[in-house]
Amino acid sequence: MSAELKTACLLKMSSTQVASFALVSKECAGLVAEESLWRGLLARDFGVVACNYEGKMSWRAEYRRKHMVRELNVVQWERLMPISGQTRPCPREGHTFAAAPGGTGAIVFGGWGGAIRNDVLRLDCAAIAEGGNPTWKAVDAKRGAGSIPHVRYGHSLTACGSDLFVAFGGMTSGGYRGVLGDVVALRPREGGAADELQFFTPSCTGPSPKP
Repeated sequence: MSAELKTACLLKMSSTQVASFALVSKECAGLVAEESLWRGLLARDFGVVACNYEGKMSWRAEYRRKHMVRELNVVQWERLMPISGQTRPCPREGHTFAAAPGGTGAIVFGGWGGAIRNDVLRLDCAAIAEGGNPTWKAVDAKRGAGSIPHVRYGHSLTACGSDLFVAFGGMTSGGYRGVLGDVVALRPREGGAADELQFFTPSCTGPSPKP
């Protein structure tokens, strides 16, 4: 079978089948490496090949790029409007916004909005799936909390497991001063409702990172 006929056969295959064909032998790998094959696949799968691709990148690289773009899930931004009249956070920067496990909402902690803060708010997103609006709720994290962390901005907050949020670092003063290197955590308050959180300071072992 001539190389031209083999290439014609490859043009009948999907890109996944072509990639598998290249693993059969060195000869097959050589056929798959031909730029003319990928130019043909590009024209077949993505329409007319623009002449301005010539010389800028390989046809195989261009096919891979277009294939990756096509496989991306299509998403759309939508502005969500929390229910009016409810508690909502003040405008701020340098805060954290960590998604709660299970996709049910998120936690906002601290930041700089009029003053440097250590407040906690929860955004309940459960209603979005049914076409509703999210709901803000202030979290009384101080009740039964023990040691309340410093006000801070520029810190990190990560959801760990199903009911634990861990924060690290940040700054306590404007101008990027008062750098912190502490670890604080939020967890459900013992004996409280599921959305009632409390701060605690875990005991960390090993060398700690610099503030």
